[in-house]
Amino acid sequence: MKIKDYPELSWKQIQQVLENKGYVEIQMNEKCYIHLQKDKKNVRIIKVEKVPRLFLQHIINETRIPIEAFVNAK
Repeated sequence: MKIKDYPELSWKQIQQVLENKGYVEIQMNEKCYIHLQKDKKNVRIIKVEKVPRLFLQHIINETRIPIEAFVNAK
């Protein structure tokens, strides 16, 4: 699901979509995006590009993604 198409979604709604669909693309603009994937227990970052640090911190706090995942994200 692409969040760019639904800018009014809250973080809780995004988490719910991640829970149900297993994949979310959050696109802030053409060059700024993050793609998240969820399996049974974990949320993983698939792609990230030029996402503001505060937003990344929020995602880390909300999803409890380990910091190493951000280092390894491509």
